Amino acid sequence: WHDLKREVFKTAGVSYIQVLEQLHAEGLDRASYSNKLASDYYFHVYSLNQVTIAKYEEKEGIISTNPPDLKLPLKKRFLEPPTYTRGKLESALMRSLSSILRETIKEVYYLTPERANIGWEYSTKVPLGTVPGKPKWVGRNGQHTIAIFSELIKPKNDDKRLPYELFCEIFGMKNPWAGWEVSDILTSNYKDPLLESSHKFPSLGYGSRQLLSVITQLAYSEKGSSILIEEPEISLHPKYQAKLPLLFGHAVNEGKQIIITTHSSFFPLAISSVLEGTSIEGLTTRGTREFPIKLDVDDIVVYHVTREKDYTNAKQLEIDEKGLKEGIPSFIEVETELLERFIVEEEEI
Repeated sequence: WHDLKREVFKTAGVSYIQVLEQLHAEGLDRASYSNKLASDYYFHVYSLNQVTIAKYEEKEGIISTNPPDLKLPLKKRFLEPPTYTRGKLESALMRSLSSILRETIKEVYYLTPERANIGWEYSTKVPLGTVPGKPKWVGRNGQHTIAIFSELIKPKNDDKRLPYELFCEIFGMKNPWAGWEVSDILTSNYKDPLLESSHKFPSLGYGSRQLLSVITQLAYSEKGSSILIEEPEISLHPKYQAKLPLLFGHAVNEGKQIIITTHSSFFPLAISSVLEGTSIEGLTTRGTREFPIKLDVDDIVVYHVTREKDYTNAKQLEIDEKGLKEGIPSFIEVETELLERFIVEEEEI
């Protein structure tokens, strides 16, 4: 980075766009800007990947720069003095950084632990004074799940939907459907896999309902999207928690990034299923289909996060082709304590 900085700043006449493109190619993944402002004093620091690439001071019309070999003419240098528009600080550099970052993370969706907020109906009426438009995701709390699922049902989205039809059945939702009930009201339907009885989405058990919003978003999101999910195992039996790696493994195979927090001891241990390779197969609305699921060790990262007195600690756990090399440390402590009686009795027998 030091050599890159020096080379960049020595290049007379280089534009800030060229600089940013070069930095981006070198692995830009974090950009920051800080400043100190007073009536007659400015101090600005620009950092990329937590490394200061440039800073400059302006006081009483005198500008000093660091690195000192920044000798570009004032009108050409890419670090332009900030200007103020309606009280907002603007900078050509930061506008360009923001543009790069927006392009990199433009499709990011966050689903909270309260994502089971699926109504009996969904109104498409547009309130007065608002601009008509379809929701782009299920919403933080799952409130748009019916609307998004009604889009997935369209034939043009068969390729997106079909694998997730099988996942829906795995988690207790056979033949899920959403569509028009009347002119501006959407409704839903699914079958109980055991009883073959029909119900609407809100009739699902809480575990299946909160997971339906997740499945719907995974299916609808485009390649390159990032989906952030808190505790997908909520209200799921351990048997179904152990199937979650299949769901997320398929989404990763589709080119989507999945970031998850969990308190489940079963979910992380079950990642071995997607590392060893497997598939899901069954009857969809377009006939019998099979979808292979296989991830590499480099596709998965697991962190054990603990809270200390003054900080939060995140330790990366080791993974090989068979899954985690050890259990979740803090979980093992509790499990050992609770199961110790059974382990002792087994040894005595």
